[in-house]
Amino acid sequence: MQKLSIVIPCFNSGEVLSELVTKINGALNQYNFDHEIILVNDCSEDDTWKYILKLSNDFDSVKGVNLLYNVSQF
Repeated sequence: MQKLSIVIPCFNSGEVLSELVTKINGALNQYNFDHEIILVNDCSEDDTWKYILKLSNDFDSVKGVNLLYNVSQF
């Protein structure tokens, strides 16, 4: 079975991540998709990384990446 990977760039968005992850997990679990959600902190100036760490502890499907400097969009 294939695994679906969802990569989400995050910048100063910590407060909405819990709801986002809950909705994505709910939708994908409903159809038994094997998946992972990769939250990439793009050097946020708020507590986004703390939210990502908490979510990665609370959900097996969530992985976190903390960038060393702001990459922004290309």
